[in-house]
Amino acid sequence: MNKKIISILLTVILFICAIPMESEAYTGDIPGVDYTRIETNSTFEKEVTFVIGPNRFTGTLTNGQNIEDDMVDKIIRQVMKENSVTSEMLEKSHRLESQALEYNEDMYTQPRIFLECVLSAAGLGSAEELSMLMTGDGDAVDVGLKFILETIRDTAMNKLFSMALNFHFGPMVGTIIGSVKDGGSIAFRELKEFYQGNRKAQRAFAAALALEEFYAVCNSRIKEEEKKQGKEAQWRLKCLDRVETETTLFNSVTVPQYWDLAVDLTRTSAASKDPNDWGGTYEGVVQLNINHMMQKFDQQFKDKFFMSPSLPFVKVSGFYIITDNYSRSSILKKQLRNANFKLQISSGEANNGQLKKNFSLNGFEDTSDFWSYHPIQMGLEYGPMHDGVMDIYGGGGHGHTEIHGTYNFLGDLSADNMGISIDMYGYDWQVHSTLTAPYTYIHSDNSSSGSDTATIASDNTVFKDLLGTKEIIITGIK
Repeated sequence: MNKKIISILLTVILFICAIPMESEAYTGDIPGVDYTRIETNSTFEKEVTFVIGPNRFTGTLTNGQNIEDDMVDKIIRQVMKENSVTSEMLEKSHRLESQALEYNEDMYTQPRIFLECVLSAAGLGSAEELSMLMTGDGDAVDVGLKFILETIRDTAMNKLFSMALNFHFGPMVGTIIGSVKDGGSIAFRELKEFYQGNRKAQRAFAAALALEEFYAVCNSRIKEEEKKQGKEAQWRLKCLDRVETETTLFNSVTVPQYWDLAVDLTRTSAASKDPNDWGGTYEGVVQLNINHMMQKFDQQFKDKFFMSPSLPFVKVSGFYIITDNYSRSSILKKQLRNANFKLQISSGEANNGQLKKNFSLNGFEDTSDFWSYHPIQMGLEYGPMHDGVMDIYGGGGHGHTEIHGTYNFLGDLSADNMGISIDMYGYDWQVHSTLTAPYTYIHSDNSSSGSDTATIASDNTVFKDLLGTKEIIITGIK
């Protein structure tokens, strides 16, 4: 019974590398190592999406002391040292392994397809189940299988590398190949025929076994370290992301709008003692900044706002030269901050691999600012008068007339900081004339000014997205 299990198990190991595992690929810098076969546990990291209206921000739910990249490489190097495995051995073995798994048009059953037959004969439901056995997370089928798994994991690696790279074939490979005879199928018989007497194929077979064991040992050590660190770590919900969009102010000028979300929540109480369970109460800081690039607004204020059809100035604009004398850029921003944000989440509430949790911005400190100052000057342009000035000379006399005015436009917040407005604050019209001639001086002044304030236009849509859905979505939940 044990002999049959050995045969089946080792054959499974040969082909298990062709099955993708649920893991996160890590890329290091150790020569010869195929990092696509190094598994870092994605249990300790989930992708999180924060939804505020139409805006989506990407964050993470992570264990605060998840294994670091340099620790992964440290573990790999330790396995290499313990088993006298060099980078050169790994590189050569990978080249040989590819020969064992490559497509062969002369074969009835291809190596990768053969896997399903082997799994069925072994009584294992899936490659994932076998992987769990190799890493110690599952229960062995029987005592004999458990013993074999431990033996393969701890003792076989050097011998297999030696057989693959040094042409030293002891009875082991022959015994392994020869024992694959009780399956009663074409696939089993064909595999035996392909490898028996084929030294090149036997070397590739040994290399595949050695590499599979090497990566199984590395991944098992990595997993143990992840569990060890996970027991002492804090789960954290974090985000630092920006969404770039645009908005139209006063239905006239479109400007870029930037949303920056910063989240740093630490789990203060756990839902269970399981280090893999991230459920519980999270507390910390949530801050949302909304900023606008106002250059276009300032540049187009005169043409798009001041002379918009909704304002009366456009009706007389054809009689004046109009100048915007602003000297400083406008500012439009909002900050929402909660230093004591609290969130309760539970892994048991997940549905179809996702957990959705609504949250509110109520209670957030609101720091908003809208500053804008545009002094608009209008100079009469009619007949001999140019830009509000007319000079006439004749008969030894000089006539001088000025007709020009200035309106001051100021920005302000409205609607409980959810909207903005433009107020006209004061005006100043200079209307005067002077006639100078021999023995004559006449001056008239009809100037007027005022400091009254009046709201010219309002826009309560600038922060409308804050009124939409606010949701946290955690994905990748098993």
